[in-house]
Amino acid sequence: MQVNIPNFNETRILVAGDIMVNSYDAEPVLEAAANVALNLACLGGQVSLFGITGDDEFAQGLDDKLSSTDVICHFIHNKLVSTLSNSFNLNSNPLGGTEEKHRPFTEIDKAKMLAMIEANIGQHHLVLLSDYDLGTLSDAQPVIALAHDNDIPVIVHTKSNKLSNFRGASVIVLTIDQLRNIFTETCNENELVIRAKELLTQYELNALLIYRTGQGVTLIRTNEEELHIPTITPEIFDDNGVDDALLATLACSIAAGASLVQASALANIAMDIVLAKKGAATLSEVEIAQALQSGKDCGSGIVTTEQLKTLIRQAKQLDQKVIFTKGSFDILESADASYLAKIAKLGQRLVVAVSDDESVKRIRGAGRPINHLYRRMALIAKLDCVDWVISYNEDNLQDLIANVLPDLLVEHQDINLEDVVGAESVIANGGEVQVIDFEEEPTSEIINTVRLGD
Repeated sequence: MQVNIPNFNETRILVAGDIMVNSYDAEPVLEAAANVALNLACLGGQVSLFGITGDDEFAQGLDDKLSSTDVICHFIHNKLVSTLSNSFNLNSNPLGGTEEKHRPFTEIDKAKMLAMIEANIGQHHLVLLSDYDLGTLSDAQPVIALAHDNDIPVIVHTKSNKLSNFRGASVIVLTIDQLRNIFTETCNENELVIRAKELLTQYELNALLIYRTGQGVTLIRTNEEELHIPTITPEIFDDNGVDDALLATLACSIAAGASLVQASALANIAMDIVLAKKGAATLSEVEIAQALQSGKDCGSGIVTTEQLKTLIRQAKQLDQKVIFTKGSFDILESADASYLAKIAKLGQRLVVAVSDDESVKRIRGAGRPINHLYRRMALIAKLDCVDWVISYNEDNLQDLIANVLPDLLVEHQDINLEDVVGAESVIANGGEVQVIDFEEEPTSEIINTVRLGD
């Protein structure tokens, strides 16, 4: 899937929800709807922010900071609440402890906020509701009704499992754990998709976007097969603010006219970018553009077994031949890249299974792997010839191959066809198995050369 960035600069987005500031050594950090608004502004969107704050210095500082990025703040200041969500220094020593002195947002009258939204909503392309389950959006139906009256889409990000409060929204964004917690019984991934589609009907939603921090997103729509968009970089430096960046990119994209599929792909890229940053980071349109310049298909990346099964099934429906190979790739050499590029030409989709750290240590010995699993997977995922990357343990490799059933299983070791792990399952399913000669310098020799050089 190739993705283009729409023009974010012309978008006008109304944000409403819980507005909070956190404080580290007295340096304010924006949270919830405030951080979403900041992310939207950094992407180039024109933003109006509605919510309730305390009548305190933190509210004024928040207004000043957001106004400097051209966010139009429509705050209702109330002395009965606090803008500060949790004040502490880097040593986790309480500074204020003011939270118990203030009333929850659920007890505050929202009529004035709703009136302000009604007076301004028609000027916007999209409504974004950021709900941290603190009470500002304890009754979101009037806002959603106003959006419907003005034919404006509504995106919701909620920390609550009470989806009935957001009935009629266009898209609700949830974590995978939230989705699981909505259902009382344990579900595998395929069952989750079925149950999620029932939620769409039950709450009159157009779509759910499910995200897994560091593991991509899944778009679920009523009359469409689920769409898994994998991640490219699974290493997480800091996940603070990742949901706000994802939400802002999704909203800007839809407001600018992108399809839901394209917007979800761009949101997934944004999540990858922010995960590599420290703190509640924002991102820019330039950073997304740079990520897209790699030329990598946005449907490629690191996947789970259930996701891979779905992706392979979809590829076969398009008459795309799927190749599967494996390896440890502890030190990625030019020969490895050449080998993968060579076998990728045998079909249209290439799956690379990367052995986990336990398997590498068991086979290669102490001191291995040099690079841990997620780093090895990330490097493989960035190769243009590779579509999907999955991890495996030597003990379950047979089960993995039997589960996903590629069209062509390729082994690069000097081995008889009948001894290739998974060969029997692939052949029984009508597939092929090939053993390809692969000339490489043993990784152990490379490592020893480096150590001798030291």
